[in-house]
Amino acid sequence: MKELDYDKADSSVLENYKKFIETILFILETSGNENPKRANIFTTNYDLLIEYTFEKILSERSNCYFNDGSRGFINRILSPQSYNLEVSEMGYYNNFKREVITINLQKMHGSVSWSKKEDKINVSYENKFDNILGSINKKVLRLSTRSNNGDKIRLRSKTFWNKETKIRPFRTPMNTEFSKKI
Repeated sequence: MKELDYDKADSSVLENYKKFIETILFILETSGNENPKRANIFTTNYDLLIEYTFEKILSERSNCYFNDGSRGFINRILSPQSYNLEVSEMGYYNNFKREVITINLQKMHGSVSWSKKEDKINVSYENKFDNILGSINKKVLRLSTRSNNGDKIRLRSKTFWNKETKIRPFRTPMNTEFSKKI
């Protein structure tokens, strides 16, 4: 996982994520042994802030498990069955067994760490997005011209978004095509 530069991120947002996860951990730690030590977080966020925050928490404590729904080591594949796992720790010589606190993260709208290959969803925390953005940026620069003062860019081709990059502009509810589909 690429290291998040916490100095550049909004510290209040990251602090809220950390407080949220630490509160869940505290509730699970103090709920008694008869209760399950699992919590599910459902989110529509596709960014990696929860993952980065949990990574930071794991560097400070080791008595918890974070489950992003994937299985595998090198080739991680999203697998809904992994949300049903119970993780436990055992003492030396098997003299005790207790459930490890587990937080399951379920991303309802997907994640920037997901990619589809055939009929499976791969999970990777390597930063591949710099390459994608770099190639799009090169195409924009190739099809753009600078004004005389050098600070404004306008596209030479109106077909750039539709033909060159095959990226379509976002549809809004005001768009007539969108209205027809509803």
